[in-house]
Amino acid sequence: MRTWVDIELEKLGYTRNISATSTFHSLAKIVAQSNFIATVPMLTAMDMSKRYGVTVYQHPLREIKSKLMMAWHYRNDKKPEDDWFRRLIMEELSTLDESEPNY
Repeated sequence: MRTWVDIELEKLGYTRNISATSTFHSLAKIVAQSNFIATVPMLTAMDMSKRYGVTVYQHPLREIKSKLMMAWHYRNDKKPEDDWFRRLIMEELSTLDESEPNY
């Protein structure tokens, strides 16, 4: 599958082969013992660096934007406590400054 990420990486002279793991923990071990790289959240990368000695680099695509979405089962659509929690999440996310990194 080729995505916009592949197109942008090719402009920079990079290509990627994608693999997946079930946890960041197993990923850290794989990266530490191979020539593989991984794209992970910054806090995860820093932890991997401390625990396994992997080197952390800034991703070459600095302006990666992603769309956050919420989904829930229809049976929870009318529950007041779930509605409150969804509103709380939306309120908190609305306070984030998009120009600041939010690791």
